Amino acid sequence: MSSLAKIASRSQDLIPRALLCLNKIVQLGKDSSTESHTHQTLLIRANELVNVLKIPSIASAVLSPAPHWSRPQQLQRQLDLAHLLQATSLHLDHH
Repeated sequence: MSSLAKIASRSQDLIPRALLCLNKIVQLGKDSSTESHTHQTLLIRANELVNVLKIPSIASAVLSPAPHWSRPQQLQRQLDLAHLLQATSLHLDHH
């Protein structure tokens, strides 16, 4: 899902197709009777990516590749990305 969103953020004409795929994942997940922690985490991530892709300028900034960094910095960037996705998702849900 993340790769799909990253590709779409770099080539904005692909955003509608990526949104369609991600929305299908969200919808299928809601219709599923599976309630595992992993399943819920994937649904949350899919929904966050949908919300980020709704604002292409934010999506390209958030999902763009990082320069070559050392491992601790890469881990920190991944944590920062998760927080940015959550914050963007919360902001969009309230508007």
